[in-house]
Amino acid sequence: MTDIMNPMLAQEPQTGTPASGKKRRSKLNSGERRRKIVSFVLLLLICAVCVLPLLWAFGTSFKKNALTDIMSIFPRDFSFDNYIALFSNKDAPVFRWMLNSLLISGSHTILYLIIAAMAGYAFGVMEWKGRNVVFGLLLATAMVPSIINLVPLYGLITDMELNGNALALILPGLGGVMYMMLIRQYFMSVPKELVEAAQMEGAGMFRIFISIIVPLCKSAFMVAAMMTFIGSWNDYLWPSVALAGVESQYLTLPLGIAKLLGDNNIQYGMTMAGAITSMIPTLIVYLILQNKVIESVANTGSKS
Repeated sequence: MTDIMNPMLAQEPQTGTPASGKKRRSKLNSGERRRKIVSFVLLLLICAVCVLPLLWAFGTSFKKNALTDIMSIFPRDFSFDNYIALFSNKDAPVFRWMLNSLLISGSHTILYLIIAAMAGYAFGVMEWKGRNVVFGLLLATAMVPSIINLVPLYGLITDMELNGNALALILPGLGGVMYMMLIRQYFMSVPKELVEAAQMEGAGMFRIFISIIVPLCKSAFMVAAMMTFIGSWNDYLWPSVALAGVESQYLTLPLGIAKLLGDNNIQYGMTMAGAITSMIPTLIVYLILQNKVIESVANTGSKS
């Protein structure tokens, strides 16, 4: 009798388990759906706050009369007059400004990648006493606002007689820590076995750096290059100090666009056309490398 009852007793608790499990799963699913809805609404609001000013600037660049139509996002009278006036203005050499910005930003980006790669290799792959302490001190400099360095930096370029020179925009910032840290984290994710095997084969540190480390971390270099280029391209404060008093043809694009505002006669439509024009190169760069940005965020900090 007991042998017959035991299987029955053993099966009784299992009859209520699937139902309770379904209830718990339904509660979890409903809670997860609510969290997704709240997250979606918050992200939608954030996107609206970020996108609406850009839509207004884009629409204003096509308004025939920006002063009378300033409150609307989309133009009532669609016109290309602002762009025609911008590129035909003799006092606004837009293409020369774009070329200046391209040369300065490109040179700054290349030099920064070289320095950041070597520093990341020294802090991430090479082993030496006090490496983490020195890197921590270097990382602490990122907490210092850049505006604090404005006066000392101006005094430095004045002593070097670089006022009004493109080198005054290329050299500062080459020791930036943020993207060097990104490159270092990628270098640290490279398996040590590869480095040790190369050393056993007689490869030197420079050969390991060029042949092994750099090819495995291309995405980090692309992201660092993109962010550095965009930051240099959009920089306004420091170029306005370093290039004060230079002729119009030597200005960068942000300074040139600011000059379009004028002193008395503010031309909002043409200024917005210049702003939209300045966004095109950086937008193209980001669209090309956006997959690398996602990949770098996903892999940063991972270590084999």
